[in-house]
Amino acid sequence: MTIETPTVKANLEAAERGSRIISDMERAISVPDTVNEEVLLRIIGDNKDTEYGRRYGFSDIRSIDDYRNKVPFSTFDDYAEM
Repeated sequence: MTIETPTVKANLEAAERGSRIISDMERAISVPDTVNEEVLLRIIGDNKDTEYGRRYGFSDIRSIDDYRNKVPFSTFDDYAEM
């Protein structure tokens, strides 16, 4: 019989979170291009309704190539006046 105290429960939950983090990291290491594209597309999706996202058609971007073709290269100086 296992007695599950709050400390034991917290430790088990932390171990599960750690296991998920390690699994995510192993995936990121094994397919970095895929993970980077997923992150970019998630950021684009989260920002499709912003002024910048509407200006550059974030709602139509489905790949890194779409992003490269729609969004111009910019530097800090391009936004300094905003």
